[in-house]
Amino acid sequence: MRSHGPLVTPEAGLRTLRLPPRPPAAPDARTNALVTVLCLYVLVDIGRVHLLLRVLEPLHPAVLIAGAAIVLCAFSRNLGPALRGLQHPAVYCVLGLMGWAALSVPGSLYPGGSFRFLAGEYAKTILMALVMAVGVRGVRDVERLLMAFFLAAAIYAVVVLSRFDIAPGERLAELYTYDANDLALFLVCAVPFGLFLFLRNAGWLRRGLAVGALVTLAAVIVRTGSRGGFLALVAVMLVTVATWTFVKVRWRALSAAAGLVIFLASANAGYWGLMSNLLNLSNDYNVTSVGGRIQVWKRGLGYMSGHPILGVGINAFPAAEGRLAGVANLPGGRGFKWSVAHNSLVQVGAELGVPGLVMFCAFLWQLFRTAWRLSQRDRSGQFALPPPGAALAAVLLTSLVGFFVAAFFLSQAYGSVLYFLAAMVLGLRQLAVRARQAPPPAPRWARQ
Repeated sequence: MRSHGPLVTPEAGLRTLRLPPRPPAAPDARTNALVTVLCLYVLVDIGRVHLLLRVLEPLHPAVLIAGAAIVLCAFSRNLGPALRGLQHPAVYCVLGLMGWAALSVPGSLYPGGSFRFLAGEYAKTILMALVMAVGVRGVRDVERLLMAFFLAAAIYAVVVLSRFDIAPGERLAELYTYDANDLALFLVCAVPFGLFLFLRNAGWLRRGLAVGALVTLAAVIVRTGSRGGFLALVAVMLVTVATWTFVKVRWRALSAAAGLVIFLASANAGYWGLMSNLLNLSNDYNVTSVGGRIQVWKRGLGYMSGHPILGVGINAFPAAEGRLAGVANLPGGRGFKWSVAHNSLVQVGAELGVPGLVMFCAFLWQLFRTAWRLSQRDRSGQFALPPPGAALAAVLLTSLVGFFVAAFFLSQAYGSVLYFLAAMVLGLRQLAVRARQAPPPAPRWARQ
């Protein structure tokens, strides 16, 4: 009897079949507890949404949420690689700036106020920015946090429109912790992500919501009457048209034109009367008044030259105005306002001296440089990010431009908006570093 070989049962045949392996899910395919808490922190710290419900204010939700985020970050699985990815000159500049600010406290014109600000608000802002940069697991997490930032701006704008009524030609005043100029900076920095939501292929419903939110932001920016906000918005539109290479040129131009139409429809004669002063600065109070921005800047440069090493102390510029300005008793018995610097560079230079100003400028330069490089498609793969990583980097670069233009007229060197944008840039950068260091995927034949 001829043998036909070993008998192969159906069960054995099934065991020999090898199905192609299922690709692993992206680490940020779904949100986790840390990213959820960080989104809530953005809504509370920057958007101040807890002020809409007064019952939450005594609970100090920002402190509670920040504590929860720090604890969750400490037990994060990707903490080690993320920290290695944060070895960046911008981080070193921020830590050096904070250390220099600590050295300025003993000789500050207002030591108690400087210490409380440094150990409280500024330390919390920097720590939470680092937690955000470490906490992102992928580009989707960055997108989620930017969405929280945009929602915070939209919610704040809706509340302003519903609760604050102003007469034509007047400006918003007595807002929730923001003044009109600071609010304009916040909203302008949120505009690029709204444009991103509209221009990307995200469905008509999402695009419609983005357009509605952008119209609301434009209406409130007009009501702030901020000339710095107007210049910042113009800069945002120009950067969008010039650098958003992930969108076709005609769509960029059409979006900018539509944004201009929306803005023109929102503005009134009183607003354009305020903006017309940009063309006639010789009679503007910022030039002629002793409390105007030009005179404040000149005095700030004098404080820096008089205290070139450690400055007058962090958050002590108003004290310098009261003690060093020499104009506290004006003719006619009028009082003198202990003004803030009204310029972020003058603010840092006067409060932290020349070394502090150099570190702050280096910090800004590194942020712009990193965001630009991440937004470009690097053929070498050094900064390669999965989509929409490069697009998000372009959005962040545009927001940074808007921030810097508006902050040139405001004291926002230590503000939460700047350090949030910095956290998102550094988060994308550490993702790019991790992707570069990861081993290449195995060939198909080795996975079978």
